[in-house]
Amino acid sequence: MSMHQTVTGAAPTLVIVLANGSSTESQAADLAFRYAETAAAMDFSVEIHVVGKAVSLFQKSDERSRSVEGEPASSMIERLQRANELGVKLYVCSAALADAQLAPSDLIDEVSGVRGAASLLAAGMSPQARLLSF
Repeated sequence: MSMHQTVTGAAPTLVIVLANGSSTESQAADLAFRYAETAAAMDFSVEIHVVGKAVSLFQKSDERSRSVEGEPASSMIERLQRANELGVKLYVCSAALADAQLAPSDLIDEVSGVRGAASLLAAGMSPQARLLSF
């Protein structure tokens, strides 16, 4: 049993809400990934739910031209790939996609899927879950 498994055998879940950030400001995303990677390394189940304007961070169409705080766009992709390797799931809000006039096909491949508010609330309100917001 891992150090964080409960008596029932289920690992706790960290649900991270990433609401802040854009293609020119990614400090919130950097913090979200730092906590996600750390929690995943500690055997937590981790989900990042991207809401609001932060969806622009994961848009396929400008991933090559985007520079985040002086880092090339590829570093954000590499960070997401590392998180994925640790089992972190990244979901983008369906309402945020609609607000940005984007379709799921406009998202980079590393995005795990599209989920709405009900999925975020269900994940965050689970008895084994803890919620962080950036």
